[in-house]
Amino acid sequence: MINIDFNHNTKEFYQSLTMINIEQALKIILAQIAPLRPEISPASSTILGTCIAEDIHADFASPPFDKSIVDGFAVRISDLEKNNWELPLGCEIPANVNGPIELPLGTTAEIMTGAPIPFGADAVFAKEQCNKLGTRIQFESRKCQKAMNILPMGKEYQQGELLLKAGTKITPQRAGILAACGKTSVMAQPAPRVAIISTGTELVEANMKPKGGQIRNSNGPMLVALSGVSGALPKYLGIAGDCKKNIKELLTEAESSDAIIFCGGVSAGKYDLIPEVLQESGAKILIHKINLKPGKPFLFAISAKGKPVFGLPGNPCSVFVCFHLFVAPAIAALQGETNISPKILSLPITESFYHESDRDTCFPAKILIDQFQAKVKPGKWFGSADLKGLSECNALLLCKEGVTNYKAGDLIQVLVTGPHFFSPSFT
Repeated sequence: MINIDFNHNTKEFYQSLTMINIEQALKIILAQIAPLRPEISPASSTILGTCIAEDIHADFASPPFDKSIVDGFAVRISDLEKNNWELPLGCEIPANVNGPIELPLGTTAEIMTGAPIPFGADAVFAKEQCNKLGTRIQFESRKCQKAMNILPMGKEYQQGELLLKAGTKITPQRAGILAACGKTSVMAQPAPRVAIISTGTELVEANMKPKGGQIRNSNGPMLVALSGVSGALPKYLGIAGDCKKNIKELLTEAESSDAIIFCGGVSAGKYDLIPEVLQESGAKILIHKINLKPGKPFLFAISAKGKPVFGLPGNPCSVFVCFHLFVAPAIAALQGETNISPKILSLPITESFYHESDRDTCFPAKILIDQFQAKVKPGKWFGSADLKGLSECNALLLCKEGVTNYKAGDLIQVLVTGPHFFSPSFT
């Protein structure tokens, strides 16, 4: 199995650009990534998916008082026992009551959900447990214990308690926490700006009809989508072709972004110009070639202006795999996330699976639910050019180089490639 270690101590890996493994490559990349400078942002839906850059402490306890969790009647248990489980109605307590209320001896108070418990009361009966007889309340249930149906002050959190750490990604629930703490603005990491450049004279855009040896550019839009769902702000700069002048011009434009992705042009062919252009522009290439299938020609560099540059092979599946293994963690690091590990699960495989390769392999697969248990099914995939087969999958099987041989039910490591990966059936 591929065990990814996120220790960023990586100097030992800088000495050579020979073909390295996934773990080494990821260490090198993350060692070069620093979080972007945080900025004040409104605590609104605009920061969903971004990371806060400050610790958030509670300015009040929650709840700020003992409160009822049901509509019902607040009582002193001792009064019930003395009065044969029937009490006169003493007062009413709405949820927005002003000031403290004391429960008169020998009475009960009608209370609403969320309202503060009156002084002296030590339990609340739900309405369904009671009968109203004029101005008196008869309690049907004779089972009662202290603090019944009462949520004590500070049960959720105490005043001053740390609720969200810096580096925490904002979800809808955490946006609620910010509001509960009175935060209308917060220091947050901006979404990284990612420039995307496609190469290859054979490429035309999606709105054009291919002629001769041309093909439509599917990788550019896929990278835009992948970057967007990873929390970045993608900017597609177009197709550079196989022209050094065009590549250099687009590289210059891309350096105003926080990260740069080239797609294609990174292998060993005559027209694979990205390594040469990067070197001529003053970039430092730290990785070129990975012990990985698909994705062997993967390249990583630091531009002359200090921007991370990713060179992804041109085949669609190579693009997809390299993005999830290397680019997505880098985007998370730029966002200041504290948890940047890829989502790797150990799941039972649904069928026998045999694979043999001279490199570590990421094999497309589908995570699904069978009788309330998550399982993984190998995809129908013939290689790095099979975008259709990949499109029906939501995960990657992680297979070490050599022979991979599993029986149905065996556990296998799986890299999750989408937030919504569960399916109710094997269809």
